[in-house]
Amino acid sequence: MRQGDSTALETLGRFCRPLGQALADAVALLDPGLIVFGGWVSAALGEPLVAAVIPVIKEYAFGTCFEATTTALGGHQDNPVSLGMAVLAFETHLLD
Repeated sequence: MRQGDSTALETLGRFCRPLGQALADAVALLDPGLIVFGGWVSAALGEPLVAAVIPVIKEYAFGTCFEATTTALGGHQDNPVSLGMAVLAFETHLLD
């Protein structure tokens, strides 16, 4: 994609529309302060992914909800789910 491959760019375009729509629903339901794009997808697609998804989120989300939301690329790309679960267990059971 970074080299301008037309198939990769087309795939990004098709992938970002449903992702943006789903994230717009999440923004409307959860009103998050932060959306983090992580894992291997963000490692492979990076800023082009965020740049393509944000306009779709804006199109489908309620304006005031999304205006209060920040988007970022995650720094942990190996296994963010396991990392998140480890942090949750640590905060829940070890910090009490």
